[in-house]
Amino acid sequence: MKKVWGKAGRLWIAVLLLWSVGVSMAPPPAQAAGNYYVALNGNDSWSGTLDAPNSAGTDGPFRTLAKARDAMRTGTVKTTLIRAGTYYMSSTLVLTSADSGTRYRAYDGETVTLSGGDRVTGFAAEGSGIYSASLSTPTDMELIFDGTRQRIAEKKAYDAANPYTYGHYFADAQTAMNKVKFKAGEVTASDYVPGLKVETFAVRRWENDLLNVTSIDAANNLLNLSGNVRYVISTNGTYRLLNNPAYLDETGEFAYRTSDSKLLFKPADSAKLLSQGAVVPRRTILSLDGAGQVVVERLSFTDTPYSQPAIELKNGANGNGFYNNRFLNVGKGIILTGSSSNNVNHNEMAQIGTTGVELAYGADSNAVNWNYMHHIGLVKKSGGAVMAYGVKNNRIDHNRIEYTARYGISIKRWDTATIHTGNTVEYNKIRFTNRETQDTGAIEMLGRGGNDTDTILRYNYIEDTGGRMSDWTNPVFQYPYGADGIYLDDETSGVEVTGNFIKDHSRAAVFVHGGDNNVIRNNVGIIGRSIWKGLGHEDGKDKFVRLEWGTTQHVPSNTVIERNIIYSKTASWPKYLDFFTGGTYTSDYNLLYQVPKLSGKDASSLVADPLFTSVSSNNYKLQAGSPAFGLGFVELPWTEWSTVHSLAGVQP
Repeated sequence: MKKVWGKAGRLWIAVLLLWSVGVSMAPPPAQAAGNYYVALNGNDSWSGTLDAPNSAGTDGPFRTLAKARDAMRTGTVKTTLIRAGTYYMSSTLVLTSADSGTRYRAYDGETVTLSGGDRVTGFAAEGSGIYSASLSTPTDMELIFDGTRQRIAEKKAYDAANPYTYGHYFADAQTAMNKVKFKAGEVTASDYVPGLKVETFAVRRWENDLLNVTSIDAANNLLNLSGNVRYVISTNGTYRLLNNPAYLDETGEFAYRTSDSKLLFKPADSAKLLSQGAVVPRRTILSLDGAGQVVVERLSFTDTPYSQPAIELKNGANGNGFYNNRFLNVGKGIILTGSSSNNVNHNEMAQIGTTGVELAYGADSNAVNWNYMHHIGLVKKSGGAVMAYGVKNNRIDHNRIEYTARYGISIKRWDTATIHTGNTVEYNKIRFTNRETQDTGAIEMLGRGGNDTDTILRYNYIEDTGGRMSDWTNPVFQYPYGADGIYLDDETSGVEVTGNFIKDHSRAAVFVHGGDNNVIRNNVGIIGRSIWKGLGHEDGKDKFVRLEWGTTQHVPSNTVIERNIIYSKTASWPKYLDFFTGGTYTSDYNLLYQVPKLSGKDASSLVADPLFTSVSSNNYKLQAGSPAFGLGFVELPWTEWSTVHSLAGVQP
């Protein structure tokens, strides 16, 4: 017995050691006793303690999450497991401090979808492949069918080869903010119907506006709008007319007909439409209003409007965890306002209307990590995968971000209410950003007011930042144009830019726009990509660093540029820095390839081949004999980025 007990004791010690480092030898506790259950075949009059209805049909799971929430408020059971299926939420599920410490999780091995949309059924054929169904509340910009976003009907034909510019007309000059001037013949009075919409971009293409057209002045070639655009639509700004039922002529398009309150749709699969219906996004799905220590796991969230999140946290909703969830076809994934110490981890966010994760006004000390965010900004183009403002001490790390209309990650200060400090952005892999806007960056910071942000931008992999703009003088689009790898905009100060890999930008790897005390150290910048039409003072070639005065005419001071590898893909690139100010900077100990040293700088810099492993194979790891090591350069975290690429997102 003594010998057996010794083995058992050693086994228990091993278990405890594994537990202490977060490894569980037991299976997940999903089906353990002491849970509530919700199922589509449940009943809110039942106990909710069975995972399926009993044979007599007298007891079983609950039918709604609201009932499970209320049951957890009054009892000792604090976990609800949700059975497979799609749950159309007729109202937002609100959790308060009374719900702190509860957990919502998909039943093991089952897929659970929570929808913020209204399902529309009863479609009838109208001819030409178009079907209609009654809908008392109009659609806006979105319709979801078979899990995929559909296209709102537009005047021009859809062009799959040009998905970021299709449907746009180039405008004539107009100074009024509530009007768009179109060219003669492009629009007629017959284009107007109640509910007609317009999407506009100013020439600088910072963001789009989505407004209703109130009337068409055909005599003066004017669209009269329901409100003001943010930036005036001058010559070669663009507009796109939407939601006239007469435009509905292509598969995948929809429109709302106000004359008889019907949704019109031309589906790819009419049989599936008749059997399943379509979904109109309507509402936020989950709201944590002061709730803390709530865990949400392995759920799919879908069908919220482009202006609304799937999940919102507010009023001190602290210490919550969101793990291994999917957010698909939502306006925004998660918005945190005034809520701290939350963890958004290993989620996937795809086909997002505006923004993936938004940290706002006092959302401090949160972690946004190991998420896979892609195809962001499909409706509203001003967002990014992660947006933050008025926050401090957050960590945004190990995320994989791809295909955004504007930013990958953006941290902004517009005014004293949005001051940000102490945030860390590291180990993210960010590719293919800024497909539809310009004057932007894969990682962008706004610092109006010039406070020391004490921010770290470290060990991020950035590739292909794009940038798109209308031409000032010709009705064409410029691409790539005006996008940076890292953009320290409008007096952003006190930033450490260290250990990043930045390749294929269209303006600068790092742009310092009027800020002070920024350090650019130990980065690899691959330049020599673009020749683009500038605004009067650029030579038309992308650079490693750009220094320029800010919005208040403040010039950047004390910029440090050292121990970077600056590699031009094109022989004899004229220089690696654009300097348009009287600001101060130092640049030294850099390794330069196919670019010269700066006049009066680079005393200890070296012009040499860095000896990358294989440029043709996109392998920029240094060989052992690289001269960069002699300048004090430290190799970049290639293995970590490979791990991010393969593991970010929902995990099994």
